Amino acid sequence: MGWKKMRNTSQFLITIIVLGVATLLWGCTTTLAPKKSESIASKTIVAAEAAGLKSAPNNIVTLPPVITDYASAEPDESAYNFLARALKASQPIRSLLQLAAAQRFLEGGIPRSADRILDAIHQPLLTTWITSQHQILSAALALEEGNPKKSLRRQANFNQLSFDSAQQSAAEYLKVIALLMDDQVRNALELVHGASAQENTKNHVDLLVQTTLDYLSFFSEEDLDSIAKNHPWDVEQLAWIDLANRLVFKGWKNHNRQAALTEWIATNPQHPARAVAESRKRELCSINHEMHIALILPISSKYADAAIAFREGFKSHLDDREETPEPLITVYDFGDNPDQAEEKYNQAVVNGADFIVGPLGREAVNTLANRAALTVPTLLIGKDKANVRSNVFSLDLSRKAEARSIVAHARKRGLRTAIFLYNNGQDYQDAAQEAEATWSTLGGAVADRAIIPSNVSDYSELISRLLGLDASKKRVGDIEQIIASSSITGLDTRVRPDLDVIFMFTDKVTARVLKPQLDFHKAGRFPIYALNLVFSGQPDVMKDLDLEGVMFSEMPSMLDHYKSSDQTDPKVVKKMEQLRPATYRFNALGADSYLISCFFLGTNDELKLKINGASGRLTLNKDNLIQRQSSWVIFKSGRPTEFRPVLTVLSKFKSRP
Repeated sequence: MGWKKMRNTSQFLITIIVLGVATLLWGCTTTLAPKKSESIASKTIVAAEAAGLKSAPNNIVTLPPVITDYASAEPDESAYNFLARALKASQPIRSLLQLAAAQRFLEGGIPRSADRILDAIHQPLLTTWITSQHQILSAALALEEGNPKKSLRRQANFNQLSFDSAQQSAAEYLKVIALLMDDQVRNALELVHGASAQENTKNHVDLLVQTTLDYLSFFSEEDLDSIAKNHPWDVEQLAWIDLANRLVFKGWKNHNRQAALTEWIATNPQHPARAVAESRKRELCSINHEMHIALILPISSKYADAAIAFREGFKSHLDDREETPEPLITVYDFGDNPDQAEEKYNQAVVNGADFIVGPLGREAVNTLANRAALTVPTLLIGKDKANVRSNVFSLDLSRKAEARSIVAHARKRGLRTAIFLYNNGQDYQDAAQEAEATWSTLGGAVADRAIIPSNVSDYSELISRLLGLDASKKRVGDIEQIIASSSITGLDTRVRPDLDVIFMFTDKVTARVLKPQLDFHKAGRFPIYALNLVFSGQPDVMKDLDLEGVMFSEMPSMLDHYKSSDQTDPKVVKKMEQLRPATYRFNALGADSYLISCFFLGTNDELKLKINGASGRLTLNKDNLIQRQSSWVIFKSGRPTEFRPVLTVLSKFKSRP
C-alpha cells in the first residue's frame, strides 16, 4: 500500500492538533465557535461597547506583565472577551490578550479568525515569550489549515533556546503531527523515540505515543501489514505497526487480545508505547466461569431485534474455546409485558444469579423502582425513578440523557445563546425540554424555541421569524425609505447578532429538509446539533450532504460499522440497510454490559471503572450512574467525521499520574 493513502487520515490529525498543543502548553481551556461571517473587528467592538470599553493607544510598556499566558490563567474566558479587554489594554498586555483570543479560535477550529488576530498583533513583538508564543500558534495555524509543509517551514524558524519548558513540549508535539500529516511517518517515530529517551514528563510522552497510535489505528489490519512489508523499518518502528495491528483488529475475543498484548509487551520491554499496551491490557476482562449472570430482556416482543442484539453483544466477549469453561448466562424473557420484568427478576434471584443485567427498557426498569435495595448487584439498562440504592447501577439510554449531553457539549465549547427546534411528538418535546432546562442550568440563554411544523416542506416563515430576518428586513426597508434610495445603502438583512447555536430534535428525514433551508437563510455558519437519529450507520453520501455541518454524539462502534460499510460492495450495503441502527447500538451496549458486569464482579476490582467500550468511554459517578461519553461527530462532505474537542483529550491526559 502506498503512503498516499495516509492523506485520508489528515482530517483526524487536523482535529487533534490544537487540542494536543493545549494539553501540553496551556492546560484546561474553554473553546468558542464564533460566527465566521462577522469580522473580528466588529465582534470586538460590540463586545467592548457592551462592557463600556474604549480602544486604548498602542503605548509600549517596558515592564513585563505579571501574567503572560492568559488563556491558561483564565480557562473560562472566551475569545471575544479577551479581544474586548485587549481594546483598552496597553502593551504588552494587549498582545498577550490577543494571543489568548487567537488560541481560543484555534481551539474552536476557526483558523481564519485566529489568522486575523495573529496578523494584527503589534509588531515588532514586545517580549521573548510573546515572540515564542506567536511562532507556536502560527505553526499550529498552518496545521489547522491542513498545510503540514507550511507548518514545518515555520517550525524551522523556531528559536527553541528562548522557549520555556511548556513551549518546548508543544513544539515537539507540533513536529510529530506535521511529520505524520506530511507522510514522514518514520521521522515521526524517531522523534517520539527520542522524546521518550529524554527527561520529559509522562503526560508529554503519553500524548505523543497515543497520537501516533491513533494515527496508525485508522488503517485496517491489511493496510498495516502492507506498511510493515513495504518500508525499511527498524525493530522498534516495526513494533509500532505490530502494536497498532493488535489494538485495531476487531475479530479477537478478550483472551486473544490479552495474549497478543502480553506477547508484545514481553517482546518490547523498553518500547515507548509499552505503558499504553499495559493500560489496554488491564482494561480487558473475563468473568470467572463459576459466576451466574442473568439477562432480563424483552426477547419475544416488538423490540426483539434490539433485545437479541443486546444478548449477542453480551455473549460476544465469551471465550469460544471448547476447553475453556464459561460463566452460566441465563436469559429471562418478559416479552411485551414490562410488568412481568419484576417477576423475572425475582426468578433470577431465586435461581442464584451473582449479577443481573436488566431489565432493559424504561417501563420494565421502573417495576423495580419501589424497592429500597436489591439483594443482588444489578445493572439496570435504563434509568428508573428511584434514588441511589445499594447494589443498583444504571445505564441511561434515554433521549433525555442524549439531549443533556448535547447541550453540555455546546456549553463547553463556549456557546451561549440558542434556538431550540423540535418535532411535534412527545419524545421529541421531552428531549427538547430536558435540553433547554439543562442549557439554562449551565448558564446558557434561550433566544427562542419552536415546534417544527409537520406535513410541510417549506420552513421559510418559521426560520425567518426565529433568526430575526423579518425584523432585519423591516429595518433595512425603513432606512431605504428614509434616504429615499435602495441602491446606495448596500444594506442587507442579517441574522440576529446574539445567536450562537441551534439545536434540532427531529428525525433524519425532517433534518435533511430543514438544514438546507437554515443554510439558505444565513444560519449555516452556526453550530447545529441534532439527535443521533440523523445517522443510520450506513453510507448515503448524496442525501447526507443536506446535513453538512450537523453535529451529534454517536457510539464508536457505529462509526466503525460505517467505515466498513463505506468500503463494502453496494449490493451488500443495500441489504444491510434493512437492519435498524438500534440493532448495532444495542449490540454495542450488550458488549459493554459484559465488561461492566466483569468489573463489579471483582475481576478488576483494583481499578476504578474506566472502560473504553464499543458504546463509548464508560465511568461511574457518585450516584451509581454509568456515564457514557460517546464520540462527537460532524457531517463533512456527506460523511460523518469524528470531532475531538480540546477538553476530551485534556481530561484524558491531565487525569493520569
